[in-house]
Amino acid sequence: MTAKTEEYEAVFAKVSCYEFSEADFNRVQVLINELRDIIGASVLITPDHKRRLLRRLEAMQAELHRKTRDIDRFWGFIGEAGITIRKFGEDAKPITERVQELGKIVIAVIMAKEGIKALPEISKLLLP
Repeated sequence: MTAKTEEYEAVFAKVSCYEFSEADFNRVQVLINELRDIIGASVLITPDHKRRLLRRLEAMQAELHRKTRDIDRFWGFIGEAGITIRKFGEDAKPITERVQELGKIVIAVIMAKEGIKALPEISKLLLP
């Protein structure tokens, strides 16, 4: 190994990242796929809003890896999903349940990275 390679490895080893357990990462992928199907099949959501939700969902999925430095796309999807949840209330329950579970997983990963033990209840962030 060259000195430059060792130098770069040392620098990148110090970069903090969000890390999903294998089980959480796999569950997030399942939730994303379920949300894609539910949103696509929804008769409540307008085609324009579906496109926005699905675009944000795809961006979030593209950004998520077992180890990742950035989860900004997660917040974009949560914001867009929150609009849908508030707009349709109980009728959006299949979306609400999956978004809440997704949120719990991602927030737990964020809190673990930041060394915070107490997790906020995701429903308090999304529901009135």
